[in-house]
Amino acid sequence: MHLRSSSISDQHASLLSLEQAGNDVFYSAPAFHTVTALDSAYTERKVWNRSFRIRPTQIGPLPDDKQHHVTFQTATGDWRFYSAAPSGRGHGQSTEAIASDLQMRIAQRGKRNLRQQVEELDHELIVIVKQRNEKRPEREQIDVQKLAQDSNPIRRIAYIARQFFDCQLLFVTLRD
Repeated sequence: MHLRSSSISDQHASLLSLEQAGNDVFYSAPAFHTVTALDSAYTERKVWNRSFRIRPTQIGPLPDDKQHHVTFQTATGDWRFYSAAPSGRGHGQSTEAIASDLQMRIAQRGKRNLRQQVEELDHELIVIVKQRNEKRPEREQIDVQKLAQDSNPIRRIAYIARQFFDCQLLFVTLRD
């Protein structure tokens, strides 16, 4: 799994900021490579379970503008970060471990309703965008003032996730 160098994008630094603000952030890559395996995972609704996931903080800051990548054998197997600098290594988390962590974090956040959580996330993302904008080339900056004109925070959050972090947003809640 290749990671974009900071000379191309500051996606990794932005995802680190997002995770360090208390959000659950993962890189995800399929741990399968054949059409048959993809069809099977999709049909059985197990694409996530059969994908390798790693948090940006497990990789840490990218040391320079050189090429970087993470290798892995299976969704929950050993992984290793390769770069010109000394590399890191670890073990992938199972779907069950990630789900358990998410359930614990949701419980810790209390009984706040989704609207409150969306407002908090909206504020966090705007703060991160402002901080990261200072380090981004002008062509990659997002006009925060223009974003604020959109009164729908979910639409604003989805836009920021896609355009600024180059990732998808997913809300997870517990059933009553």
